[in-house]
Amino acid sequence: DEDGGAGIKSGKKKGGPAYAGGLVLEPKKGLYDKFVLMLDFNSLYPSIIQEYNICFTTVARQLADPADLSAAPPGPQLPEPCLGGPAGPNAAVLPQVIRKLVQRRREVKNMMKTEQNPARRDQLDLRQQALKLTANSVYGCLGFSASRFYARPLAELVTLQGREILQSTVDLAQGTLGLDVIYGDTDSIMINTKCTNMQEVTAMGTKLKREVNRRYKLLEIEVDGIYKSMLLLKKKKYAALKVETATDGSGGLITVMEMKGLDIVRRDWSPLAKREGNHALDLILSGRAAEDVVGDIHESLRKCRADLVAGAVGMDQFIITKQLTKRPEDYPDAANQAHVQVALRLRDAGKREGCNAGETVPYVIALKTESPAEDIASGRASNQSGGGKGLADRAYHPDEVAAEGSGLKVDLHYYLTQQVHPVVTRLCQPIEGTDAAHIADCLGLDPTKFHAQVVGGGNNPDEDDDLLAPATALDDDERFKRCAPLTLRTGAGAFSFAGVAAILSGAVDGNAALAPPPATTPGETIAPSPPAAAAPTSPTTATAGDEDATAAAATTAATAAKVATAAITAAARPLSGHALANQVRLAVRTAISGYYSTALRSDDELAPAETRNVSLRTAGEGADRPSGAAVEPGTLPGDPKCQGVMAKVTSEAALYTQLVHFRRLLSAPDALAKMPEKDRGAARARLPPGTAEALRLATVALDETLARSAYRWIDLSALYGA
Repeated sequence: DEDGGAGIKSGKKKGGPAYAGGLVLEPKKGLYDKFVLMLDFNSLYPSIIQEYNICFTTVARQLADPADLSAAPPGPQLPEPCLGGPAGPNAAVLPQVIRKLVQRRREVKNMMKTEQNPARRDQLDLRQQALKLTANSVYGCLGFSASRFYARPLAELVTLQGREILQSTVDLAQGTLGLDVIYGDTDSIMINTKCTNMQEVTAMGTKLKREVNRRYKLLEIEVDGIYKSMLLLKKKKYAALKVETATDGSGGLITVMEMKGLDIVRRDWSPLAKREGNHALDLILSGRAAEDVVGDIHESLRKCRADLVAGAVGMDQFIITKQLTKRPEDYPDAANQAHVQVALRLRDAGKREGCNAGETVPYVIALKTESPAEDIASGRASNQSGGGKGLADRAYHPDEVAAEGSGLKVDLHYYLTQQVHPVVTRLCQPIEGTDAAHIADCLGLDPTKFHAQVVGGGNNPDEDDDLLAPATALDDDERFKRCAPLTLRTGAGAFSFAGVAAILSGAVDGNAALAPPPATTPGETIAPSPPAAAAPTSPTTATAGDEDATAAAATTAATAAKVATAAITAAARPLSGHALANQVRLAVRTAISGYYSTALRSDDELAPAETRNVSLRTAGEGADRPSGAAVEPGTLPGDPKCQGVMAKVTSEAALYTQLVHFRRLLSAPDALAKMPEKDRGAARARLPPGTAEALRLATVALDETLARSAYRWIDLSALYGA
């Protein structure tokens, strides 16, 4: 099986794909309770090289224009068919090499069938896998720029043929045979058989296999799996019960859970979230009535909440693990990385494990509080650790939490809102009878703070993950981590405004918060030029006129120095309230302009099309629309060969979050409300009246725009009818 990826660029920086990779069809998301059939091409890319005789010696390639090195050379064309057929003696060098590898692997697999010694059979199995990997790696060598066999036109030609072969297979299945193709990825397709009879499913697969294979001489498609039920969430993310033959020799059939790309197989989710996700998945794929499944999921979540509050969940269920990709001190944003902060504390404590590059760091999100578990789970507990409110400030090693006298308690609210809720909500997205609000209610959370349904269809998985949790449940560092800073400009230069919270906490001087920071290096200082030195005169030759001229020059130089000093002083003076309000208006207009001029991008990871033109193409079916439903114009790429759904690079949610971020930086009342009541008096004293008035004027200016935001308000008359 091949990856659908494009060529890999050398170097440390990650770039986009050098050319289009494999074809990935837009999935028809949903729960399928009838048999799903998967067919897979055997060694697609090596077979394409043999089928079309693709080689360094057969494909005509053109050099790039030396006058324009940025322009790609024309695409390669398929070579003429070789005499004697693809596998004949006249095949080119590269196809012959692959053919020998395939033949040797076939011989080894035949030896495995008659081998009785288990140890010897394992050796043969490793050998056939190595031969398969070597044959499949031939394409990888063609597309890898650091390979000695690098030939991008050949690799591009192979993937082009792969896309056309998969698309023609889909057209054959849907058009000629009338089958329902629900997903396809590089070398495989999934078909909703809409039947529960195993013999009918097998016959359906055999018929499609026969029709596809008769088109080619070497390419072969096989039935790769039959699934009793499947939950298809998005590209490369699904869970299914695969039908397999029992290993006890009885000849019976059993089902085995198969998962790909789901949150519950990633290690950056806690065992608690994985446990609840697995239980929900078992119920969803059980084949029972939807009402019973939803009821059991809701009851399981209520029990999860009750167990957390009762302290019936062990510490091991809260541990999140993440690997260090470099030394902890080498992270430029270590303050915002939970596992890095824990690793730094381990190193300071003299520990040797869990604080080196390549090692995995376990951590638990906890609070230092005396509040009862019910208040913690409801989000009413305050953190008394003295640190910040960010996730990294609340991350501790499990031993730190379990230490006697630590005063640390597991942050149950975090695990409910940002661990259990997102995982279960994503799995239940296609299930009728429940949504994010219902799931939040079962977990004892405020359902009004959650989205009515999981956000999907975008092209930013990180943003989708954030939107699974309510904005009020996210830490400020998490919610606004992708927002641009508020940049202010004065005559002395531009600077990023630290925010009113930094003033109230004492991290920034309130009198200087609206002025650029003082220069710290010689190249940054701004000072008036010294007055020009007067030309020396000889006492014996000086005249009265010369003395008058010298005095006038000195007076002019002194005046110029005073003017320059005054100008620099004025430039470095803090912004006035009206100046700050105007600059905030400009920043808001820039953000709004960026939203309206944003491009559309396809969510196809392998060939993301990006354009500012709105396509009116409506052929095909949308990702979230039932079969036969019309597709909204503008959601499909203009190129019919490009897959995916078009979405704005800068979404409405991203724009609103950016504007709220500006308000968060400016609003003193909001910042004070987030502080413990006992600290508010000292915080108010740190905010000078002049700065407070300037921030107030800027906040008022920003609120004028926010009040006009259609994203901010819900029109109930349009929602429920006048």
